[in-house]
Amino acid sequence: APSVRLRASNSGIELNLLETVQLTPTQGGQVRLEAAKSPLFTLSPNGPASGAAKLVSTPGGGLPRAEIDIPRWQMTPRGLEAQMSGRASLDFGPAQGIDLSASGLLRSPSGTTTFTLRDCMPVTVRQIELGENDLSNVAGQACPSDRPLLTLGDGRTQVSARLAEITATA
Repeated sequence: APSVRLRASNSGIELNLLETVQLTPTQGGQVRLEAAKSPLFTLSPNGPASGAAKLVSTPGGGLPRAEIDIPRWQMTPRGLEAQMSGRASLDFGPAQGIDLSASGLLRSPSGTTTFTLRDCMPVTVRQIELGENDLSNVAGQACPSDRPLLTLGDGRTQVSARLAEITATA
C-alpha cells in the first residue's frame, strides 16, 4: 500500500502522497499518480476542496503515453476546475503517431466536461490513413477558438480549434 500523510485539525484536512501510487488496468498499460510538492487533497472550513496531482500513463490497453501535471484543482459551486498541462503520444483511428502538448483549464460542471486551451498547442502526426490520399509528417498548431477544445457530455464528443501553420506530405 502507498504511503500517505493525513493531517486533520480545526483548520482543515490535508492528504499528501509520500510515494507513487501505481494502477495496472486489466487491459494493459499503467497509470501512476505521483507524489507532488503540494497536497493531493486539502479541505478547510473557509475554502473549497482543492489539491494538486501528477498523472503518468504508459501505453497498453488503449492508454496513451502521457504525462499530465495538475498544479491546482478545486471544487467550485459550478463543479471541478483544474489547471493542467501535459504531453501525450497516441494512435487514434486512422491517425498514427500523434504527439501533442497542451496547457489549459479542465471544467466539469453539471455532467459536461470541457478542456479549454490556454494558448496554441503543437501537434504532429506521423501518418493519417485516408485510402489513396494518405498524409504523412503532419505538423502544426491547434489554437483556441470561441469554444473549448474538447467538450464531453450528453453522449457526445465535440472538438473545436483553429488550425495554424499546418504542413504535411501527401
